[in-house]
Amino acid sequence: MQVRHATKIGLVYGLPMVLMGAAFWAGSGWLTGQVLGQSDLDVAQIDTTGAESVNVSFAVRVLSIDAEIDRNSQVTEVTVQTGGSSLQEMEFEYPLADYAEVENAIAEDLGLTPEQVRRLIRYRID
Repeated sequence: MQVRHATKIGLVYGLPMVLMGAAFWAGSGWLTGQVLGQSDLDVAQIDTTGAESVNVSFAVRVLSIDAEIDRNSQVTEVTVQTGGSSLQEMEFEYPLADYAEVENAIAEDLGLTPEQVRRLIRYRID
């Protein structure tokens, strides 16, 4: 009698738990497939072909110019420290390694003369 009672308890409690576990397993597998199987086609692409260029001009006082010339890659990274504005620093990168060319490029970008740039610039060569 006790064996039948134990079997009956197993069927009453065990069978629903097994069925719920199988349903959860199958449902989570289906849901995972739906989420991971979504394509990216409905994502809006950003159009950059019609981007407008904006010119910004403001007066700053140039405090110092640091130029780091990398002879291997023929690239010069320039950092300009400014004062008298909320803009504290500007960074430029030029595909140049010659001193005169770098000074002329900086002078053109900052609206200075090459002589003014020569007085403010410090070089570091790698």
